[in-house]
Amino acid sequence: MGLIHIEDRYDNSGFGAVSFHDDLASYHSINYMRIAPDILAKVGDPPYRDQLLSDWFHNFAMKSWFRAASPDPRILHEKSTRFENIDALLAEVELPGGSTISVLDKSGRPIRLDARRAVVIFRHGNYVYMLTVDITHNLSEQGMQKIQDSRKQQRTETSSNQNFGEDWTRFSDRLKDFYSSITFAD
Repeated sequence: MGLIHIEDRYDNSGFGAVSFHDDLASYHSINYMRIAPDILAKVGDPPYRDQLLSDWFHNFAMKSWFRAASPDPRILHEKSTRFENIDALLAEVELPGGSTISVLDKSGRPIRLDARRAVVIFRHGNYVYMLTVDITHNLSEQGMQKIQDSRKQQRTETSSNQNFGEDWTRFSDRLKDFYSSITFAD
């Protein structure tokens, strides 16, 4: 395992993020936002609850957190589901140039590789949480040769591996492991 980097940000309005990544492309993050009291009163209604998670994902997370990692993030898959006995939104997001790994192009300039993130969004108490795990790289299994690939090669591989049909949620066990490692304050 490489050196682990931890970033922890919180803003007094109720937005926060904690991310963990290392130099071998492992990436996990916990993003959260306090739910406004007027919206919190409506959360118990199932259609509204599902819409709340989807709206938050599209209108806040994609525009704020994912756009900060990549100028052109793209949702590959998304569905409302049960996750660890809670109502949740499960998704897969592509981040062109959004990897924690950089390689040198032919001119010697560093460029970031593309990334894909597994995402689960759910409500806990007065907060909406989003957990993400990088599912692009697994350098311990694939070897360090992966980071020698050019950005174009990385995009080609990512694109060819995107179409998983009904099995696109195969990464959910990695999210469940991450979820079970977290203690949520009530």
